[in-house]
Amino acid sequence: MMLRKIVVTVGKLILCTFAFYFGFLLGAVLAGVAGIAMPDLPAGADAATVQKALQLASLLVAVCLAFLSPRLSANFFLRWLSMAALVWLAYGVNTYLEASIFTAYGVASSINVITSLGAGLFSGAAAAWVFPPVEKPAPFRSIAVPFFSSSGKRAGYGAFSPQLQPSHSPTISSVC
Repeated sequence: MMLRKIVVTVGKLILCTFAFYFGFLLGAVLAGVAGIAMPDLPAGADAATVQKALQLASLLVAVCLAFLSPRLSANFFLRWLSMAALVWLAYGVNTYLEASIFTAYGVASSINVITSLGAGLFSGAAAAWVFPPVEKPAPFRSIAVPFFSSSGKRAGYGAFSPQLQPSHSPTISSVC
């Protein structure tokens, strides 16, 4: 029984890996159709090494989404978009910012932001589909009504805000 669960999980990871890789390639095709040119590879890099790095990144993104997806308690659409935004920001926007800060600005290309958007959308959808939430999500209305109610303090707000209370410890002025 345990072996079956491992095989199913590995199969789901492979599906999410292919979804990221396919989304990345589809984003690159769409960017090419839009007229955005692919940048040249840096000196000393070859296309085969870059492809292997992309495949490894695809697997790592799939593992991270597999860990995150069951812990998000929301409907499919919200889980999909939140994971897609996470992948897009962490992989695409972050890579563009790091390249523009730490390398010559000409190396940083906005095409990575576009190609990673497709990768994020596809891998987020795959992870939201094959790794369902552990807990059944509560209906939005049952959460929103108490939170936004005007009858006193909002539910949940005070749990995270610091409580300022008078200190009973000696202050500097009372010591001096």
